[in-house]
Amino acid sequence: MAKSPQPAAAKQPEASRCESLRKVPDTLGGGEVRLYNLKKHPLPEVVNAPKEKEAAECDWWMVHFPSRKCVAVPGGRLEGMRLLKKLEQGKDEVGWIPRKPIKKGRVGVSARARATLGGAEEDAETKPKVKRIKTTAVPKDMGFDAAMKHVFPNARITREIEKLLAAEDDIIDREGNVLGSKPAWNTRKDAVKLMIEHAQGRAGEKPPPPPDKKRVSYDELESMIVGSDAARMYFKRLIEKAEAVPVVDGPVMPPAEVKE
Repeated sequence: MAKSPQPAAAKQPEASRCESLRKVPDTLGGGEVRLYNLKKHPLPEVVNAPKEKEAAECDWWMVHFPSRKCVAVPGGRLEGMRLLKKLEQGKDEVGWIPRKPIKKGRVGVSARARATLGGAEEDAETKPKVKRIKTTAVPKDMGFDAAMKHVFPNARITREIEKLLAAEDDIIDREGNVLGSKPAWNTRKDAVKLMIEHAQGRAGEKPPPPPDKKRVSYDELESMIVGSDAARMYFKRLIEKAEAVPVVDGPVMPPAEVKE
């Protein structure tokens, strides 16, 4: 009985054409990572294909499946095997594994609801509940300034300022993952200004300082008297008024008390 002819070369599975592979735990998004040596194995189709210069400079590459995202391993095979082991343990030292987006519950799921309006039936779609802000009740006869003090007392204002002084911004990577936080310096700076204004009052609301008294020099006084008839007459009357007042030599002593 003649044997059926076999193909000249069986197609090699894609997973066997890599140097090594490791499973990625669900904490890093799942899937698997394969290590390739470009001198032995061609790089599979990836979403961020390296340029010719990058591929020529580095022979070792890691590819994540099913995202098909790749990253170079300049350290060679030993470094690649070490990184694979770390990934298997749930540690992404390079930070290149794409995280799976967190699935949130559907909000406002379409539903076929029957709403009767004026005797006619209409299709209605359920909508998510709107978050309402709890407001402070204010008496109708209360004035605006009193209402502001009632709604925003000093204790509430200082508490909100303290929150702003500790404001922080999230540190997010390219994949949208929150890596940590850092101080929100602009918000904190504005909070410091607000704190100073609340404690000391705004600079524009402070009363202006009294104007400096103008002092006239002897040269200016002389030029006023010589150059103006009105000034000369004014000073003449001023001198006559001063001469009419008796001059007392020495300090004026209070009258002595008479003792009986």
